Amino acid sequence: MSTLHINVGGSLAASRARLLDAVARHEAGADVAEHHVTFDNWETFAKAMTPNRLALLRHVHTTPPRSILALAKALGRDYRRVHDDGQSNPCSVNSREAFPSVQSLKRPW
Repeated sequence: MSTLHINVGGSLAASRARLLDAVARHEAGADVAEHHVTFDNWETFAKAMTPNRLALLRHVHTTPPRSILALAKALGRDYRRVHDDGQSNPCSVNSREAFPSVQSLKRPW
């Protein structure tokens, strides 16, 4: 299972250190299945990670959905809004990789 790390703030040196640590663990034979999304500051994070988007990510992590429609129903939200959140969420690409069940979600068109 992959892990999604959401980092807020920090320096380029900190990002570099995370990368070098992951490379070292990989070269030592460890399975490095992690993804990082870094926001410049809390303001940027708050604009991107709305309460509904955070609830969506939490739900996908604990209960992988079979479809976007199933996810929308489970969250009690409109299909279109859930779909739009998945498209506009800066974590969406990484969360698809971090939570493989999301990769199988089919678009209705």
